[in-house]
Amino acid sequence: MSYFGSYNHQLDQKYRLRIPARLKAELGSDFVIVKGLKNCLYIYSKAQFDHEFGERMKNISAFGKEDEAAREGLRLIMATMDIPEEDNQGRFILKGKQREEAKIVKDVVFVGMLDRIELWAKELYDQNVESAGAKSYDDAISILGNYGI
Repeated sequence: MSYFGSYNHQLDQKYRLRIPARLKAELGSDFVIVKGLKNCLYIYSKAQFDHEFGERMKNISAFGKEDEAAREGLRLIMATMDIPEEDNQGRFILKGKQREEAKIVKDVVFVGMLDRIELWAKELYDQNVESAGAKSYDDAISILGNYGI
């Protein structure tokens, strides 16, 4: 899976949202939404979520004292998870708790992040881009070299 680009959208009055067509084509119809970092939401295909989390979660002991912090992190992630149901027009309802967590009121931005899609309140996304923009684009990109990119 390889998601890319940014797309501006809006929630409708019933809190419904449609994933942009380019992202949706790659995502498919079975997807999950979980709380991400910096007040955004992460959207994964169900298969990708199962691969990224399901397989790795098996390494966390349900009883081992050494895995207590990992269980807490897992519990926090799983408590924010939703598997939305789309209507016949491809819209889904963004649940109240997720809207609150991401501070989404109306305007949103979908951002493709290779293995996932991020869903941001437009205001927070703009603030995040602006604060990141304090560095030059070249400086921000050169940091990726530390990761072999």
